[in-house]
Amino acid sequence: MKKFLTLLILLGLTLTVSAQEAYDVIYLNNGNIIKGQITASGDTTVQIRATNGEQYTFDRVAIRRIDNGEQLEKFPKAPRSRYKDFSEQSKGFWAGVDLMAGANVDHQYSISGSVPIDLQFTFGYRFSEFLQLGVGGGFRFYANNDQARSYRNSQGKYEDYGWAFPLYGQARGLFYSGQSRSVVPFWQMSIGHTFNDGFMLSPALGLRFGSAERHHFNLGLHYTAQWTWHRTDLIGGPAREFGPLHILQLRFGYQF
Repeated sequence: MKKFLTLLILLGLTLTVSAQEAYDVIYLNNGNIIKGQITASGDTTVQIRATNGEQYTFDRVAIRRIDNGEQLEKFPKAPRSRYKDFSEQSKGFWAGVDLMAGANVDHQYSISGSVPIDLQFTFGYRFSEFLQLGVGGGFRFYANNDQARSYRNSQGKYEDYGWAFPLYGQARGLFYSGQSRSVVPFWQMSIGHTFNDGFMLSPALGLRFGSAERHHFNLGLHYTAQWTWHRTDLIGGPAREFGPLHILQLRFGYQF
């Protein structure tokens, strides 16, 4: 009799522990599995507190099935089986837009007071969060140019050309994994040609804001070595000279 009661008590404890360790399980279309306790379930979204203590919200279109321990909720394989949560893809095509403004810091040339303002668009392929390659182009306007970047017209007078058009190849990536981090440092290198100027080399460093694989903002410091023709007769030199300008710019961008 005592053995029988002991077995009943052990069985009851086992069932209690098993019940306490039961989790809700969400199976996503991208292959991820999240265990925890579902805290809210609506027509379009499901919220779950995972075993690591984090709270997550998922669109129902991104969910393949839900197992809450008592009921298995399955979703149709089509068209949901073809669904891919783009924001969670570590590989694939990407695009970005960047706005930059700064100044030429090379005081050797008369153009040192100019203020280059760039708007650039980049498109490419993302191999991982540490490496993505792309090509791009954009517009640059030299404010306060004051005829330093100028050409001589048929009457022998210098005319200002404040516009330039960069075209480049680019590599960028993170210094370390951005998973579960909302702020991560990034690097970038661009090499190309600027129409109305010449060869350009542009490295950049900054911070990426956003915890998702996609859809995040960038803030950084952008340096450009830009070869171009510029007037040097304003500072006692020859009429025109071809050489590099050293441009520092503050950069604000968005990537998806």
